[in-house]
Amino acid sequence: MKDKNFYGHIYTFVINGAFTKTADNKFPEDTTAARYEAKSNIANASYTIASSNKVNSEDTLNVTNKINYPNPPTLKIDDMYSVKNKINGTISDPLSHGNDINYLDLTITYTDTTGATKTAPLNIETPTTTLGHENRIINSAPGSNISFQANLPSDIKNNDTSTSNQPFTITAEDNYGIKGQTIANLKPWWDVKNGTLTIHDHDINLNAKSAADWPWDNQRSDINKVVFETGVTAFQSLDYMFQGMPKLTDLDLTSMDMRQVTSTTKMLDGATGLSSFVLGPNTCFPSDIALPLKTADTGNWHGVGSGTKTSPNGIMLTSSELADKYKNGAAQENYVLDKAKWWNLDSDGTLSIYAHNINTTINSLKDWDCYSVKDSVKKVDIKPGVIVSAKNADNQYTTQYMFQDMSKVKKINGLENLDTSKVQDMEAMFQGEVAIDEISGIKNLNTSNLTNMRTMFRYCYKLKSLDLSNVDMSKVENTENMFYLDYRLAELTLSDKTKFVQDPDLTAAQLKPGDTSSTQISTKWRSVDINNGGTVIAPKGKALTNKDIIALYTNKVGPKETYVWENNWWDFDSKSGTLTIYPHQIDINASAASSWPWDGLRINITKVSLASNVSAINSLQGMFQGMSSLTSIDGLNGFDTSQVTSMFSMFKDDSSLPSLDLSNQFKTYKVNDMRNMFSNCEALTKLDVSNFNTPNLTEMGSIFSGCSNLTEIDGLNKFTTDKVHTMDSLFYNDGKLTSADLSSFNMSSMTKENDIFSGCSALRQIKLGPAVQLVDNCGLPEAPGDGRSIGNNYNNTNKWQAVGLGDVNNPKGDSLTVRELIAKYPPKNSNPSETYVWDQNWWDVTGGILSIYTHTIDYPYNGSAIAPKWTWEAQDSIIEKVMFKGNVSTANNANLQNMFAHMTNLTTIEGLDKLNTNNAANMHAMFWKDASLTSVDISMLDMTNVKDTEAMFAETKISEITLGKNTRFIQSPGLPDNPTGTKKWHAKNSLNTDVTTDNLLSAQDIINKYQKGADKQTYVWDSRWWVLDNNKLIIYPHNITLQADKGTNIKSTDWP
Repeated sequence: MKDKNFYGHIYTFVINGAFTKTADNKFPEDTTAARYEAKSNIANASYTIASSNKVNSEDTLNVTNKINYPNPPTLKIDDMYSVKNKINGTISDPLSHGNDINYLDLTITYTDTTGATKTAPLNIETPTTTLGHENRIINSAPGSNISFQANLPSDIKNNDTSTSNQPFTITAEDNYGIKGQTIANLKPWWDVKNGTLTIHDHDINLNAKSAADWPWDNQRSDINKVVFETGVTAFQSLDYMFQGMPKLTDLDLTSMDMRQVTSTTKMLDGATGLSSFVLGPNTCFPSDIALPLKTADTGNWHGVGSGTKTSPNGIMLTSSELADKYKNGAAQENYVLDKAKWWNLDSDGTLSIYAHNINTTINSLKDWDCYSVKDSVKKVDIKPGVIVSAKNADNQYTTQYMFQDMSKVKKINGLENLDTSKVQDMEAMFQGEVAIDEISGIKNLNTSNLTNMRTMFRYCYKLKSLDLSNVDMSKVENTENMFYLDYRLAELTLSDKTKFVQDPDLTAAQLKPGDTSSTQISTKWRSVDINNGGTVIAPKGKALTNKDIIALYTNKVGPKETYVWENNWWDFDSKSGTLTIYPHQIDINASAASSWPWDGLRINITKVSLASNVSAINSLQGMFQGMSSLTSIDGLNGFDTSQVTSMFSMFKDDSSLPSLDLSNQFKTYKVNDMRNMFSNCEALTKLDVSNFNTPNLTEMGSIFSGCSNLTEIDGLNKFTTDKVHTMDSLFYNDGKLTSADLSSFNMSSMTKENDIFSGCSALRQIKLGPAVQLVDNCGLPEAPGDGRSIGNNYNNTNKWQAVGLGDVNNPKGDSLTVRELIAKYPPKNSNPSETYVWDQNWWDVTGGILSIYTHTIDYPYNGSAIAPKWTWEAQDSIIEKVMFKGNVSTANNANLQNMFAHMTNLTTIEGLDKLNTNNAANMHAMFWKDASLTSVDISMLDMTNVKDTEAMFAETKISEITLGKNTRFIQSPGLPDNPTGTKKWHAKNSLNTDVTTDNLLSAQDIINKYQKGADKQTYVWDSRWWVLDNNKLIIYPHNITLQADKGTNIKSTDWP
């Protein structure tokens, strides 16, 4: 065109050509395959100048270029909820060529229920082709969106118990081989957001057996609403479905089809906040759903009917009646909690008080609705919305006696939910709550109109702390006996609105349990003085008597302050759980755990810190007893106990304490009682008592009992026990203790020694001294005898074995039963000093039977003809039978020479297949001179590494032998010749009347055959004295003893 004047002319262009394709009409995805890169996609472009500008010739230009690979099909799949098994999507593919029939084949790649990845054709709901192409869609309008629905594979993994999406991939391949993909997700069928549990379109078929089977189990306490989307159907068990959802107030079950549910046990157990319930024809409760407020009272649940939720006018039903009504579904109705029932006592003793305006007239304790159950109440739970409008005889708003004499109550929750803004009278409100130790929420009560607080907290014997910091007492006129006999009240917070009109009887700070000998302990209270850095544990304010505190607030308001008992030698940090003991000489002389001032704190103590210069005199009984959460005691090795006389139960039941440092200043010279000292310290694994010096010890029963993880006790052999009377249950139930050294024990003064070792199932080593005495009921266990390994040996019998001249890993002494061992230690001072371990003998001979147990034979073979010294040789002549009772292996290059030699009475060997000889090098004379042994099976013995088999069966009478593939006779084993009949051997069961002498073998023939192994075969002596061989009768040396019947001659038929 450069030669033409382009402007002002009209040009017509025609372009035609073809893309390169494969033989099956597909576009190649890889242009390098089959050298497609060398094949050009040709486009022929021609142009012609319009007729008004005629040109004499037509120019054609061939253009060679690679055409861009076509765009793939586009897919869009909607995410869906698991287990509905259908997906919806759209697909578009613009590619078309000529008159080709355009189609798309769809496949799915997914994770199946086993976790494996699979790819399979996608099952189109309405395929557009014939049978055999269920995954094909005809693309009749290329470039247009085609909508489709497909079924997911039946084995696709769903997310019944997961909160994560489960992805899968859909691939579309068109008729030209061009592929497009998209990823979609199976979404979980449930979710919890902002307290709302939403259950999506789903078939619920978990068949739950416990609350943990439901996927939202760990979120129950946060759920306050449940929403069912359309299409939810339930099957089998719905047990525990909404259990433990106290914040759930409204529940509509009408959108869930429950007609195929088989169990609803405890479905709503613990949903204590439920107050509105919508049920319908598809709601079915085949078993007890445990509705809250299940009582015998009528009017528990009220049908809304034609009324409203706040003013229902329908049927009234108890919880059980409501559940029964919908056992198989019933008419749809909204049931609301009957507000006439504003409290309930659960089976666990919890008194729940629900939103209600209490307007009862109160003249006595019995006028409160819940008076009848007061003795069963253990906990009070006040819900929001409780308004007190009750009045007394003087027409005053009152909470008088409200919780009085609930003697089992230990906790009151939700006092802040109690609207007392009108209340004038709170006399005896908490009086007689003898079990409660804290009343939280008091400070949040509205007391702006309060005038009477007389005896309000009287007789709260265990009350330890009380916070009145926000209680407005400016109008109060009576405070008489307000704290009377609250003798454990050790922390009291008052405010600038506190005013005492009469004596509130605040008790003096207590010394319980005493320690009155110490001048360092006061009986005063002390103000915390938070402004100067004081704390409840370490107060820095003034020391005051109880009278001083009362005077500060009598007929006037006093300061904002917290007062605590003065403790200047110990304190407890509730946040860290640390009990700190400061420098002090402790002289409590405790007679029980309750003697200690921290007795009520024990279960909260996780750590004890002993400062330096802490000492004690007299008894430390129960000092740290029962601190079940205690994990460490710092400074114990600096605790001076040189003047202590009793350590009875000192660390008893400290089940979480992993270690104790009893060294240095921890002295025991004067201690006479150590009973239960470490009893039930279940976390202890090792204990070192080598610092103990016990010349005055008289009682040590159960000192280490119940230490179930204790494996070692170091220093036992330093104990002096000359004066000890009781050692009963010394190591009782120490199931992991492996050794005990009692060599220093003198048990001559003993009166109780039963069960010393009872339950010590792992005890495998004990060291006893000359003054040790054992009784029949000392509980010494048998060895397990189960073949367990001990170093390089094994324990195969129930016996114990004296170490003797050996060591604990290779004992050489006698083997003894428990009874025999106990009998060696009678009450005298000249018993043997010996260490005993579990029997490690790997054989024994009893009743002519040599029993061989699990063992590795490691006698080495050095190429000489010197046999090992077999330990049973002295008893060879009495052995009649050998039994392998355990697996016996051979060490590398093992020497088995003479193993069973000289057992002249041996007739049977059982279990020889348990002898693993793959490492054996020498079997020289292995059965030599076993004159009574006639049969042996060595087919299972691996002789492939054996270098010497000479005289293996020499001087035996073996007439039957079984050999195998691993049999190797390197030298002549001395297999005996048959001295009778044909003097030959034959394969067992191989002979019949037609067999000739060709099948008979000499002993040497058999030996030759098995020089390198052969098939397994049993060979026996041929005892016949005649053979017919190819019509030739051969008669061998024999004493013929035919005997005719009486009165007759020998007949031809009498000959064999």
